[in-house]
Amino acid sequence: MKWKSKDFFLSVSVLVLVVLLAGCGSLKVPEPQNDPYLGYVLTRSLQDNAKFKREAVTSQMQGYMEQIAEQEFQRRNKQFRGIQTEKSLKKMEEYVELLSKPVFIEMNQWKGAADRSMGKKERRALEAFWNENKPFSFSGSEALDEWGNELATVKSQLEIDKRKANEMEMDIVRLRREKRFRNAMVKVDELRPYKSAYATELMAETKREAADHWIKQRLMEIAGLQRVEIYDSAHEQQVLDLYDGICDDVDSFGHRDDFNSVFAGWQDLLGENWRRRIVEMGDQKQYWAAYNLAWDRFHTYVDTKRYAKSYRDGLNQALNRGYIRILDNAIRHYSTLASNASKLKNLNGKAFVYSCMAKEMYDFIIVAGWGAYAGDDAETWYKRLSDLETKVLLPTLDERVARRVVIQHFDLDVLGLSERFRQACLDKYVPGNNHAWGLDIVTDKVTLVRFEEGELIPESDDYLIQWNRAEFEVNRTYGNPKTKSASIKTDRIRLIENEDRKNKSSKFYKLKQIWEQEVDLYSLTEQVNGADVLCKMDVLCRHQDADNMFKLKVTNEMSEQVNRRLNSVTMVDATLFLEDAKKEYYSSEQDKDTIPRDDVPQDSGVPIPTEDSLEKQFSDFILKDLDGELEQLIDMYPVELLTGSKQKESDEYLDTLGTVLFYIAKISSADAAGQEAAGKYEWLHLKDQIAENAKAWCGPTGRWYIAGNDEKNILRSLWKECVNVGNEQDGN
Repeated sequence: MKWKSKDFFLSVSVLVLVVLLAGCGSLKVPEPQNDPYLGYVLTRSLQDNAKFKREAVTSQMQGYMEQIAEQEFQRRNKQFRGIQTEKSLKKMEEYVELLSKPVFIEMNQWKGAADRSMGKKERRALEAFWNENKPFSFSGSEALDEWGNELATVKSQLEIDKRKANEMEMDIVRLRREKRFRNAMVKVDELRPYKSAYATELMAETKREAADHWIKQRLMEIAGLQRVEIYDSAHEQQVLDLYDGICDDVDSFGHRDDFNSVFAGWQDLLGENWRRRIVEMGDQKQYWAAYNLAWDRFHTYVDTKRYAKSYRDGLNQALNRGYIRILDNAIRHYSTLASNASKLKNLNGKAFVYSCMAKEMYDFIIVAGWGAYAGDDAETWYKRLSDLETKVLLPTLDERVARRVVIQHFDLDVLGLSERFRQACLDKYVPGNNHAWGLDIVTDKVTLVRFEEGELIPESDDYLIQWNRAEFEVNRTYGNPKTKSASIKTDRIRLIENEDRKNKSSKFYKLKQIWEQEVDLYSLTEQVNGADVLCKMDVLCRHQDADNMFKLKVTNEMSEQVNRRLNSVTMVDATLFLEDAKKEYYSSEQDKDTIPRDDVPQDSGVPIPTEDSLEKQFSDFILKDLDGELEQLIDMYPVELLTGSKQKESDEYLDTLGTVLFYIAKISSADAAGQEAAGKYEWLHLKDQIAENAKAWCGPTGRWYIAGNDEKNILRSLWKECVNVGNEQDGN
């Protein structure tokens, strides 16, 4: 007989365990265990023993299984928390697989509790039973209702999600077959939560397929736009819209480098549209329209970061080719117009407009960075135009806007106001100032006398300043002196013994010391003096056959201010006498610094200025007034030129516009010279300065604000008006 056989040893182990658990009394179900793992193993070892009631042991064991299953379920569920929200099929399958696995009992889960609560023989018997029957396991979903319900729910959801994913995959296949790639990509994104890795691969395949399709499609569109007969603004818009579509393709499908051929074709097509339209406009002698197209497209699309540099370079070359093609004829055309206007009709203002149009078209080459133009015709005609400007246009326009300022001497001008006014004008209206051009300040005494005696008659545009009346008087007034006395509390204060400290009726009763303050007595003599200043002047400026009376606002205001000041003068003469005539006393408990003191009387008189000094002072005010009011008249000269000019013949109107343009260019030249771009391209830079100045001078605080609406509207957009009228004259 083999004593170590398995069956015999198991029987002995269980028998020993039964005896140990039962003791000497009758057999019964073991006491409940605090540790569910120990309880489960213990009841499992007794479940098949006939000496125990199977139902009782089984019920107790199921209770332990439920406790163990609850712990294990919490652990497994924690690993996949939020799984149903994620919708990942892979994770759902892993979760189902994990919930389907049985609960396995390990020895280390119950051994510690057994060591603490069981005797040595009991532990050995239980370990022997464990070693012979391990592993122990049971179904968690059957032991715990919550576990079972969760497993059923997840299995059901998994089947639903699999069906959804399958439907999405079928939709993706269909959409790709129909070339609806953007819709397919949306479906791939919807599939991603269910099949993440697969969706990533599928998205890459879809984008690759879509990019290949749209590259072919865009090249076909470009070829179709190349075959059209008319390249106009509508065609240009189609090409621009095509670019947006190509960019959308790249943003959606990627593979940017593969679209290079598409972008190159688009760039060539847009550049050809511009080039062809510029050339066609030139063939129709619509040179300014061609220039405007080139200027706008350069600044909108080339001289910005709207497109990649390589595309901008290609578009720039296309503009260059078209523009250079028409430039010779354009410069010849406008040079001829300028020459004919000057030589045949003596309309040099009109000629100046056409000259500036030619210069602007020529200067654009430098603006665009295309270098100096080497065309013989354009160079030749441009040189002829420069000669015409230098020898004819500028001298005659200078003569046209020339005016004189004649400041006549007046009899009472003892302070030399006339001479000072002439000198102020000479200093102010030097060439390069931004108020006047062509202004001659007459200083020759013989000429001035001839004007005064009527030998010389001023032109309508001249400014003749006459002094009709000048009065200046200072009337002093002296008031009667008044004498009065004044007690002045001094700062001579000291502590003294209080002699009335025992006198109950004294306000300083019981105080050992009090403050004593010395008070001085003064004799004051006051006299109110004053002066009235009378300044009356009538200054007349004859200009444009009208008499403009200067209002002299500053002078009149200062007269009022000076009179108010001089009529409030008080002369005070203070004499000290009877020192220590009086004293004041204060409680010693009072802070010394709080004892009041008076200021010593001072002479408050202000000497009344002499008549000579007041005259000199007022002469400065008068001069400031004269300067300001003459400046306002001179500033309005461009408005005067434009007044009523629209009602003239178009030739004359354009000539006037050109004259005003010349004039404002002259008074803006100094401002333009101080700008960063000065010297790079003379006319274009000066044109910008003219526009900037005109906008400011037409504003609420500007020199032309009081002008009529017609004149202000013309001045605000002077160059535009010049070009529009010039093109009308040219038949464009």
